[in-house]
Amino acid sequence: TKDSELEAHIQVAEILEDFEKDTGIEVFVINGNHDINVQKACTFENGIQESAPCTSPEQFREIYANLGYDHAISEYNAPEGTHQGGLSYAADLDENYRLIVLDSSKYDADKPAKQQTDGMITEDTMEWVKAMAEDAEKDGRTPILMMHHSIAAHMKLEPSVTYAFCIDNYMWVAESFADAGIHYAFTGHQHINDIA
Repeated sequence: TKDSELEAHIQVAEILEDFEKDTGIEVFVINGNHDINVQKACTFENGIQESAPCTSPEQFREIYANLGYDHAISEYNAPEGTHQGGLSYAADLDENYRLIVLDSSKYDADKPAKQQTDGMITEDTMEWVKAMAEDAEKDGRTPILMMHHSIAAHMKLEPSVTYAFCIDNYMWVAESFADAGIHYAFTGHQHINDIA
């Protein structure tokens, strides 16, 4: 979306819901670094840039209720007084796979603020991810992770040149996921098709 513009989210959700109806393919969404409470949300509907309402975490979950959250077997509850990771959820795709969908973006959940490019995963969120992976393996399911920020460098200089594209503490994050039995992750943020 253009910096969390509410109307853009509503239109994207409608397009994705129509896609589900037309194809029978389930869609699972998660927010990226431009999608929640960005104070410069705007529209160009009238041919000029104008301020527009932005989207809160609660509105995001409501707008995309039928695009992943409707299949959630677990939703992450951030500890009292925090919000990091608060839009995360897990869904069983079938008897073979569990999708762990992780909110890795940094944003102010209470009011519009400046958009932040980098992302993070707290220790509490990581414990939830590990529990979801362990539970999946007990059920004979392979855990697959989906999040916006990269957990592995896609090019040699990435950690130093484009530091905000890998998740904060990406080596700890990647090793923690691997130790939890997560060997596959779909990420965005780079705007490229690549495997790392």
